[in-house]
Amino acid sequence: MAEQNNSHIVSLDILHFNDVYNVEGRTAEPVGGAARFYNALKEHGAGETAVVLFSGDALSPSMLSTVTQGRHMPTVLNALLVDCAVLGNHDLDFGLDLMCECIENSRFPWLNTNVFDMDTNKPLSGAPDHYIMEHSGLTIGLIGLLEEEWVTTLSCIDHTALDVHDMCEVGRRWARNLKQPGPNGRAACDLVIALTHMRWPNDRKLASEVPEIDLILGGHDHNYEIEWLGEADKQNFSKKNTRAIIKSGTDFQNFSHIRIKFDKTQRRISELKIEEVVVDSRWEEDEEMKSYVEKLTEKLDKKLDMLLGRIEVPLDARFSSVRSQETNVGNFVCDIILTGLDAHVAIVNSGTLRADRLIPAGDFCLRDLTNLLPMLDSIVLLQATGEQILKALENGVSQYPKLEGRFPLVAGIRFSFDPRLPPGNRIPCSSVTTQDKPLELTKIYRLAVKHYMASGKDGYDVLKECPVLVDDEEGPILSTLIQNYFRAIQVSL
Repeated sequence: MAEQNNSHIVSLDILHFNDVYNVEGRTAEPVGGAARFYNALKEHGAGETAVVLFSGDALSPSMLSTVTQGRHMPTVLNALLVDCAVLGNHDLDFGLDLMCECIENSRFPWLNTNVFDMDTNKPLSGAPDHYIMEHSGLTIGLIGLLEEEWVTTLSCIDHTALDVHDMCEVGRRWARNLKQPGPNGRAACDLVIALTHMRWPNDRKLASEVPEIDLILGGHDHNYEIEWLGEADKQNFSKKNTRAIIKSGTDFQNFSHIRIKFDKTQRRISELKIEEVVVDSRWEEDEEMKSYVEKLTEKLDKKLDMLLGRIEVPLDARFSSVRSQETNVGNFVCDIILTGLDAHVAIVNSGTLRADRLIPAGDFCLRDLTNLLPMLDSIVLLQATGEQILKALENGVSQYPKLEGRFPLVAGIRFSFDPRLPPGNRIPCSSVTTQDKPLELTKIYRLAVKHYMASGKDGYDVLKECPVLVDDEEGPILSTLIQNYFRAIQVSL
């Protein structure tokens, strides 16, 4: 307590969240929802004693965004009193113009420090490359770093027209510059925070190679997790942890309340405490936010409550499952694609499935389908050799055990892989069978995939070589294909 009484010790509170999609609350705990989330943030000082920071992914995917294309989310984020954000991959799902429109309607900056448009040599979407704010007697420098891995998977933007600068080089340069006095009398920043939207390995790399960054607040991963950095965590427990990477959950279900003690004499963080705040049903809903959400959803409700059919077993659509192993929901979706396109083989990237939950047995409504498949994905039919199919599967398992969206969901084909082997050589050809026969590398097969994959996204470059039998103009929308399946059978699964 003595330290807190010293005049050179300044307290700073930060509220951090990331990856929010569904503004409506859930029935299962933690129920979340934007209305409860608002009250929880306010209770923890949003707009008064605390800075509110967001690490990207809000405009898509969700049931509402399929209708609004994400235009409803700036109003929500403005109400949540966000001070600064970083771009996320799904914020670009509907293209650059829509993203720019949403940036324009936001009362806070969206940062992009390291991805540039080659034509303009400016940050993609015209987002600022940094932001400086004053709070609690401190000058805080903020930068927003994106990883190349997801930039190259963008479906509505030509990633070959983008220049992705090395995140560590950019982070180091900006952190050093911001901690020095700048032009026009700009004061040196007391601390620099990186808002990131990337997977854990890249956040760890950034933390290791750029010690000038004081705190990394990440997104892209949906599990709440804190990774302490430095000797205090690893060797000397008598020291205080003063540096961390924080991922603050997902979907308005949780956020982090970060309490910092900053020593202005030594110009460093002297104490760092992190609290996970779970937004469950004990939080009251804010009436104004609740009313806004109800207005958004009431027009959809009648249509979304339409019964499609019944399922007799729970469908496992959790990210931890569909992005790492065979699941019944993956088989269900791909079997329908296989039949609907009259294909020999169907492969779908697991990032297509967005529900991230166990779908209970019983009535299966349009709402359940839209939660599972919120994006309007068209399915195409390709002519592929066995060798090309094998290469596509190798790409699908190349990032395992990372929970990447390229992990393959399949039908009409079986295979096994060994994650101990190097990427590109994990699948023994002898393990691959299609229609109960060994895969023949030179044989031509009818392969059904998403147009997104056929365009070479998510690392599926080999599919760009395949002749197209049914293109995206003629191919069905995946969610429509499944609705038609239910209509056709009209019986329990």
